[in-house]
Amino acid sequence: MYKVTKEKKSFEGEECFVYGICFDDTDCVSDISTIKAAVEHLADLFNEHDLSPLHLRDAVEDFMNQ
Repeated sequence: MYKVTKEKKSFEGEECFVYGICFDDTDCVSDISTIKAAVEHLADLFNEHDLSPLHLRDAVEDFMNQ
């Protein structure tokens, strides 16, 4: 199951949270967006469509290129 991760980052002296996605704590892509709702929606789509973890990075890349 895909779930959203949260990480604190520093950017130009400002701290912010960035969100990523992990599949069963084994395959993870971090720092996808600072917009939690967008990453939650993406994780929901991956779970709804049973996305294979083999395609996780490609699917995230497609999302980021939109």
